Amino acid sequence: MKRSAVRLAGAGGGLVLALAATGCSESGSDTTSADGKISITFWGWAPGYADAVAAFNKSHPDIRVIYQAVQPGAKGGYQKMLNVVKAGNAPCLAQVGYETLPSFAAQGALKDVHAYRSVQEEAEFPPAAWNAVSVGDQVYGAPVDTGPMALFYNKKAFDELHLKVVVGSLVSVVPLLIAFLALQRFWRAGMTAGALK
Repeated sequence: MKRSAVRLAGAGGGLVLALAATGCSESGSDTTSADGKISITFWGWAPGYADAVAAFNKSHPDIRVIYQAVQPGAKGGYQKMLNVVKAGNAPCLAQVGYETLPSFAAQGALKDVHAYRSVQEEAEFPPAAWNAVSVGDQVYGAPVDTGPMALFYNKKAFDELHLKVVVGSLVSVVPLLIAFLALQRFWRAGMTAGALK
């Protein structure tokens, strides 16, 4: 596989949810033509990928990404990916979720793309996102999305129960979970927050 094809794995951070280089096939499905144009295959399932690939192809005339929609990971996509890796004809790029990436790495289904990541690309995501696509010192993909996680609570019910919520820190999750468990006990007994006064 040419270095520029692998560079796409790092540069295409906006292209896939959890991009992983699955070891471009040596059998010819990912190739460089006589005119130097690189053709690589990308498997994924998230909405908008076909449009993203079309936009990428339009703005990168020397690289042609061939998008192939596959079933979502747990619905057969991951098994299909592992099967083609074992058969030696894997696509060059594939969507792999953060939670599944270590398993793929342990099975030898991914290539380390750390050397192709630029300082600029590294700065586009926080270290936690890069850690999610890394196992040890090896980087197996490019993080593409990270999102805020939120836990909503009923302020009125918490106030009535005199439950304090600490905000602005991950530490605030622990008191919320403890309060939730305490509330569950009352809700299961059929009580409302107002009945606890």
